[in-house]
Amino acid sequence: MTSTDAGPGPTLAIDEQRLRASADPAAAIRQIADRIIAALRTPPCFVRLTGLAPTEDRSLAVALARTIAITPPHPPGFDRDRLLKVSFTQVRIDRSRAENAGAVTAYSRTNQPLALHTDSSYLAKPHPLVLFQFIRSAADGGASTMACADDIVAALPPPLVETLARPQFPFGKGPMPILFGRRSAPQMRYYRSQIDTAAEEAGGLPQPLVTALDRLDEILEQVPTYEFKAQPGEIVFMQNTRVLHGRRGFGGDSDRLMYRIRMHGGALG
Repeated sequence: MTSTDAGPGPTLAIDEQRLRASADPAAAIRQIADRIIAALRTPPCFVRLTGLAPTEDRSLAVALARTIAITPPHPPGFDRDRLLKVSFTQVRIDRSRAENAGAVTAYSRTNQPLALHTDSSYLAKPHPLVLFQFIRSAADGGASTMACADDIVAALPPPLVETLARPQFPFGKGPMPILFGRRSAPQMRYYRSQIDTAAEEAGGLPQPLVTALDRLDEILEQVPTYEFKAQPGEIVFMQNTRVLHGRRGFGGDSDRLMYRIRMHGGALG
């Protein structure tokens, strides 16, 4: 059985000229950020920002990400400076980095397809906000894929849910659960290759857990999956632990370039 095509997913069209001409740019950014937050809080928990001209300038993406990050609710004693800190990476084919087997993101520096996964899954608290700003798209292939945690959990048999919710899976920094959060708004951390690497370094994973992960991978092949090919200029926003993302493969000589921004934040954290 293959995944169900759920379409390209939600979009939010922006009038860039009107935004640039705004007499109060901060207020205009705030309005857009509020609409993005509303979309990220609602399944499928991602949204594509369209209507933007292609650019290598990341200032708009960063401004929106920071505005979302400092939006309440915040935990007691939150650190505003930490919320404003941007984790920024240029993602492109980079054979020198791809050959470094120890690099967490090595596989993303190839043209190979990426299975559905969570960013920064190895952290005790994965970044709740991740966005991709597309600078150049691949001529062939390279479509993005998304699967909402709500749909994934709904497809899991109860015994598997219980297994995945126990803190027993290695992600490189101690055992952690794959499923967590409220039942009405389930969250996931998942990156199979990271788990396998961490397990190998620790001497292997018990067979019942291997079986559970294999079953989860089978279900990920069956759940409704959103697929789209983002165009240069588009920015994709994700609530990182509420939607898994991946991509299709593309040509090995492609100049595909994407900016990846990760943020901790109150509105989604």
